[in-house]
Amino acid sequence: FEAGAVEVDVDGILDVPTHTVTFGRAGHNYPLVHNPTRRPSISILKSAGSALGFGPSEIFQKTIEERELPLQEGDLLLIYTDGLVEAKNRESQEFELPFVCDVLKQNLKATSEEIIVAVMRAVDEFIDGQPQEDDIALMAIRYTGQTEGA
Repeated sequence: FEAGAVEVDVDGILDVPTHTVTFGRAGHNYPLVHNPTRRPSISILKSAGSALGFGPSEIFQKTIEERELPLQEGDLLLIYTDGLVEAKNRESQEFELPFVCDVLKQNLKATSEEIIVAVMRAVDEFIDGQPQEDDIALMAIRYTGQTEGA
């Protein structure tokens, strides 16, 4: 770390036998879960947590919150960096979370790979060639409810 630098992180454990994911975040954007059978169909997975390096480790330990999500067949988990929702078009409008949610809703049965392609295509169209100030990283996980060998 450089002096004064902070790092954000999100970590999770997928427990296939119990059909749960346990996650925590350290200042990172909140992950999303999308499934048209859930109400609401898209949820923001909120949990407390300050960025790494933001203060003494005692503060970090007191603020980090671990959450557990019971998974349902068809759930799509989307983890993304702030570069996605802060990508700007020519009018300096940001590609905010509602735009991301629209892409998810338009791709209900897409695979994880197809979701990433669709989100990146949408943000590329939105920014229309504008240079960006931050990188974009995405991870999508589609939970099928199937276990290997089943």
